[in-house]
Amino acid sequence: MRVNLTKTDFSWHMRSLPWCNVLATLSVLTFTAVAHEGHVDKDAQLACKEKELRASCQYVKETGDNMAKVYSGFCQKISHNKMCVRNQPIKTIVLDPIEN
Repeated sequence: MRVNLTKTDFSWHMRSLPWCNVLATLSVLTFTAVAHEGHVDKDAQLACKEKELRASCQYVKETGDNMAKVYSGFCQKISHNKMCVRNQPIKTIVLDPIEN
């Protein structure tokens, strides 16, 4: 048995192959973009509300038991939101109790 592969049959397959690569690449890029569209921290946004881009910023989040975490970084625009982007290690601090 002999298989007859003409140039037209083979060229159609080769022409469709780049579209498969394009579709695969676009699907990976779309998934990556969606993965980075997560939760926007309101405290990070408030830390940069009155500041210029690239200005240093920090904000504090209470964790309970008189403890809090301090986030330090710089103001940056991400997904149409100006927010404090951390570029320093997170610091844990002990909060003083409020006296009545």
